[in-house]
Amino acid sequence: MLATASARAGPTSAVVLIAGASLLVGYLAITRPQVAILLAATPAVLFLIARPSWAAALGVLLVPVLHSVVGSEGGSVVVSPSDAVFLLTAIGIFPLLLLVPEWHARLPAMRTLFLFSLPWLAWLLVILAAHSSVHSAFKTMTAIEVTVFPVLIGACVLDKERARWALYGYLASAGVLAMLWIGGGPSSFAGNKNAAGQHLAIAVLLTIVLARGRIRGYAVVPLFVVGILFASSRGAIVGLAFGIIALLALRGLGSWRRTALATVALSAIVLIGYNAVPLKVQARVQAIFTASDRVTGVGSAVEQSTAYNLSLRKAYREDALRIVQENPILGVGTGNYHAGTGPTISSDPHNVLLRTAAEGGIPDTAAFLFMIGGTGLLLVRRLGRNPWAGAAIAIQVATLTHATVDVYFTRGIPVLSWLLVGMALNPKLDSTQKQ
Repeated sequence: MLATASARAGPTSAVVLIAGASLLVGYLAITRPQVAILLAATPAVLFLIARPSWAAALGVLLVPVLHSVVGSEGGSVVVSPSDAVFLLTAIGIFPLLLLVPEWHARLPAMRTLFLFSLPWLAWLLVILAAHSSVHSAFKTMTAIEVTVFPVLIGACVLDKERARWALYGYLASAGVLAMLWIGGGPSSFAGNKNAAGQHLAIAVLLTIVLARGRIRGYAVVPLFVVGILFASSRGAIVGLAFGIIALLALRGLGSWRRTALATVALSAIVLIGYNAVPLKVQARVQAIFTASDRVTGVGSAVEQSTAYNLSLRKAYREDALRIVQENPILGVGTGNYHAGTGPTISSDPHNVLLRTAAEGGIPDTAAFLFMIGGTGLLLVRRLGRNPWAGAAIAIQVATLTHATVDVYFTRGIPVLSWLLVGMALNPKLDSTQKQ
């Protein structure tokens, strides 16, 4: 009898608890909607903290979502949906890495890369000490969040199942992003054309790797290619070309046959996609490579706009070089770049090396290049053992190429390239059979 009564009391108590919570959330939704949203999201938050691998996969899926939930571009604090979920990943993963032996054993995968990253990380702290401010502190955290932290997730958090779900989720989000650009162009959700173009270029390279030479695997590539053409990002298109060259040169799909087949298939898709888009989109793409100071004929307005953008990039470079000459050792501080007058005012010179040198001095650029070069050597050594090494190199090349003409430490642009670096170093993701 007592056991039966207890069994009945259990479900009854649960119903009462859920009903009470629902009434509270409903009341707060009217009086304090933000508090209600936070309260309603609490179970999901706790679940993601307790399951950091799921949180990491969800964070990767959300990387192409360019709409910020807190702050705006140029502010000290800018939080995107992926930033928020990665924060939950960090809260859940760091205690495990420090206290649980099974998780602690995953850290050696990052040891060598950490040695290559240490000079850059150390110099970031030197710069922060020399130019201490809340703004610089947040921007320093952002620089680490979009580079080193994704490596930690790829190397120590993701297993094979979660890694594939994360990457397929990224492709799904990139597909939505492509449709937003094809359907309406820039918006608060479609984001900046250069950021969107880079995410779509990454999606193309990632799809090639995931397809592994299977023709049906390329079915979604036309969507990404047409999305890039509508965005008309010069840096993304050039970066994609260099990424494909890197993938081909390194036999990134495991064999010459697979890589060559992927390259031929992609070339055909690009050709078909280019001829399928409207003429005004074709004119924008042509203008990217033909713009000059003197333009006439069809598409001249587009070409003049592109020529103007090229002249802006030149002004940005000149301003950045002047700042580097004036502050060659310690720079002006992370996040403190500001130069130009009138139409050339900018908080970023649209060149990752010049921005790094301007904000952290020439030693900062040297340390950053040392990290990039060391990473490249590690990835080349992993080509025969890990299926993600080729993709990591190709996407790093594409992203860094784009970063020479656009922003880098923002908009989540470098996240996936560094995540794949971590995955390429993760022994749990190594190939179990010969490629």
